[in-house]
Amino acid sequence: MTKRELMVRALFQQVMKCNQRAFGRFVLQTIWRSEVHQQVVLFFLAMGLVAAARMLAGAPLRLDRIATTPLSTDLLSVPLVLAFCVIVGIRFCFEIPSNLPANWIFRLWIDPSSAETRSTARKLLLLLSMPWIVPLTFLSSFYFWGPFIALLHTLVLICCSVLVVELSILHLRKIPFTCTYPPFRSHSPLIVVAYLFGAIILTSYVPDFEIGVADVRWAAPLLFVPAVLILVGLYSYRKCMLPMDKELIFEERQNDWN
Repeated sequence: MTKRELMVRALFQQVMKCNQRAFGRFVLQTIWRSEVHQQVVLFFLAMGLVAAARMLAGAPLRLDRIATTPLSTDLLSVPLVLAFCVIVGIRFCFEIPSNLPANWIFRLWIDPSSAETRSTARKLLLLLSMPWIVPLTFLSSFYFWGPFIALLHTLVLICCSVLVVELSILHLRKIPFTCTYPPFRSHSPLIVVAYLFGAIILTSYVPDFEIGVADVRWAAPLLFVPAVLILVGLYSYRKCMLPMDKELIFEERQNDWN
């Protein structure tokens, strides 16, 4: 590679970093200023809090240090369902356009074939969910069950959250809030069922696996094997997608969903 090509590549990377920072600021400011988007995010957060409260109500919780709190599926699933609801709510919020006629500036400024918004969306989804859920999960788990369960449960939370984020942005090819509403598609109910199935897995099967590993600590790495395999599969799938299926769009078309 010649010196000129290296300079052009470095300049292109710098421009892309600036674009991603601009996308991030745009998304955060829109969520902060738009009442509609705030209500959507708060609605999903409220759903997570209600589900968490219901789980805590039926859990064998011991707040004093005299009696030990036993491991239970309900207690372990509380941070998982909170993270799931927050991530899915913000991702759903990305689909709601804001001042749609103003997206002309993005059409004029951005090359659809070279722009990439998935990394920015990934960072934002994790930034808006993990910084407050992870510390609370670790501290509460440490108080109830000690350092091993606290570390294990926190790592499981992070791993599951990353997996939910990657699944939610797998087909993302738009700048949040700048594209028209997606049309109804024939398999839309299947997507809803898939999210519900994911929530059931996070609130039932994952905590059960954790409880099973608690007594066999050497088997703890086995908890993360399925998530790693799924992430590798998602990476391979995304890599094999056609370039036209990765291009940025500003208008949803029916054939994009079929």
